[in-house]
Amino acid sequence: MSPEKKGTTGSDQKDPRTSQKAAGAGQRSPSPRLAHWLLGRMTAYRNQHSIVEDFQETHSEISHSEGRRRANRWYWACTLKSVPEYLKVVVAWKAVMLKNYLKIAFRNLWGRKLFSFINVFGLAMGLSICFIIFLWVNQELSYDDFHENADRIYRVERRIWRDSLQSRWPITGGAYRQALLDDIPEIEDATRFWGMGFSVKDHQNMVHEQ
Repeated sequence: MSPEKKGTTGSDQKDPRTSQKAAGAGQRSPSPRLAHWLLGRMTAYRNQHSIVEDFQETHSEISHSEGRRRANRWYWACTLKSVPEYLKVVVAWKAVMLKNYLKIAFRNLWGRKLFSFINVFGLAMGLSICFIIFLWVNQELSYDDFHENADRIYRVERRIWRDSLQSRWPITGGAYRQALLDDIPEIEDATRFWGMGFSVKDHQNMVHEQ
């Protein structure tokens, strides 16, 4: 007997186009990186893996059936539509957490009144002192700034030693002005001023303000 020839029926033959399509469907096309990152940032941690996987799977199906550009547009559209909802959730949770923080702070303040008073009073005193120091330093640094050549204006002071103690006084004699102009040629001009007023009585007991 001659050996039987084994043949292949039509049902056993595989279409190469079908196999290529199946192989292509098994491979996921990469989604847009920026949209993928943005979606991962917006997704809650417990749902991040499942939602991102669903988006990637749908993106791959659209990419194989309708093209890569169509899939990318769909991915970006769905990601951008999720932004308002994400912001709503974030704001709502922030408001809830702030409310809880305020409740806890009020309960602690009310439960420990003396301790809270010391803390609040100390904080208020510290802020007040810092604010006063800031105002004083700012006033000292801005002295004579309204002049056009403020960096070229100097005030002459004198040092006084008394009982081994040194003090500085912005008070000089009247002859200093001309002496400075004569001895130091770098000085362009000098003037004397006195910001205090005095009441003087003359021989007729009349008061004069000077």
